[in-house]
Amino acid sequence: MEAPLTGWVEAYSRQIALAEIGYEGQRRIREGRVCVIGVGGLGCESSIRLAAMGVGYLKLVDRDVVSRSDLHRQILYELSSVGKSKVEAAAEKLIKLNPDVQVDPLPVALTPGNVESIVKDVDVVVDGLDSLPPRYLVNRACVKNDVPYVFGSAIESYGNLSTILPSKSTCLECFYPRLEEVSLPRCASVGVHPSIVGVIANLQVYEAVKVLMDQPPKLTSRLLYVDLTHMSFEMVGLKRREDCPACGWKPAGELEVSFNPVEEVCARDGSRTLIITPPKPLDLKMEELVRQGLTLGWNPSPMGRYSVNMRIKKGVTLSLLSSGVGIVSIAPELAGKFKLKDVKAMYGKLGVQTNFLP
Repeated sequence: MEAPLTGWVEAYSRQIALAEIGYEGQRRIREGRVCVIGVGGLGCESSIRLAAMGVGYLKLVDRDVVSRSDLHRQILYELSSVGKSKVEAAAEKLIKLNPDVQVDPLPVALTPGNVESIVKDVDVVVDGLDSLPPRYLVNRACVKNDVPYVFGSAIESYGNLSTILPSKSTCLECFYPRLEEVSLPRCASVGVHPSIVGVIANLQVYEAVKVLMDQPPKLTSRLLYVDLTHMSFEMVGLKRREDCPACGWKPAGELEVSFNPVEEVCARDGSRTLIITPPKPLDLKMEELVRQGLTLGWNPSPMGRYSVNMRIKKGVTLSLLSSGVGIVSIAPELAGKFKLKDVKAMYGKLGVQTNFLP
C-alpha cells in the first residue's frame, strides 16, 4: 500500500531538500521506470540505491544464481542466498528495504529475441553486465527504442561509465566498436575490488536519476575513467561517428552478435561452469522439475520461485531456472569428461526441450 503523502515526503526528505531534486524531482523519481540488466556487482549496488531513493518501478534482469564467490562485492546477497536466482534474492531484499517500489524480477538471459521487449517499457536502462556482447545488444535496442542507457563497467581497481541518449549523444558502438570479448580481462581471472564496483554503480545511479528528473546527465558524449589505484578520475570527450552501425547517419557495416546456447564462463568456486540458454524463455514449472528430479535420484533442492538445484552425480550439479536457463558446474576431475551430449541428456531426462542445443 502506498504511504500517505506526509509519510512519503518524510521518507525522502533528505533528498527532497537537495536543490537539484526537490519535491518535483522526487515526484518524477517515484513515477520513474528503471531496468537494471545484470544483478551482479554493479547491479546490486545500483538497485539498492535506486530502491532506497524511491524509484517507482524497478525491473531486474539476470540469468544467473548466486555463488559463494559473489558475496564479497554483490551486497544484496548473503550466504543463505547461494544457489538462488539472483533476481529473486535481490527482489526480496529490495522489497524489504522499500515496499513502495514495484520490483519486477526476470530470471532470463538476454538474447537478440527478447532484448527489445525488456527495455522498451522503461525510462532508463542501467548497465550491470559483465561482458560486451550483451552490452551491444542493449545498446542497439536502446538506440532503436529511444531509451537512455547508462553504461558502466568495473574490473580490478578501475572502471568507466557514460550516459547514452539515443539520437543526442554517442552510443556504445561509437567509442567501443567491435571489441572482441576474448581480448578483454574477466574478473574471475584478474579480480575486482568491491570499492570500484561501488564507485561506478553509484555514479550510474546519479546519471539515471538525472534522466528520470528530465535533467541533463553529466556524462552524455563523455567517458569517465576511474582508477582507484592512482585515485584518479579522468573525463574524455566523445564524438558520434557518422559511420557507427548503431546510431550513425551513414552506417558502415553491421555488428553481428552471435547467439550461442552453450557458453563456458569463468570457473566458479573451482568448478568448470557452463550456462545453457534457450533462445526463448521456456516457462518451466518448478514443482514438475522437483518431482522429476526426485524420480531420477538427483536430490533436487528448490531455491525459491525461480530456481532448483540438482546434484546429477558426484562432481556435477545443475541449477535450472524457470526460464530454462541452466548453470552446470563440473568438478575439475570431471572437466575433460563432461560433453555436450551429457547436457542434452540431463535436460531430456527432466522433460525439458533440447532442440535448441547443437
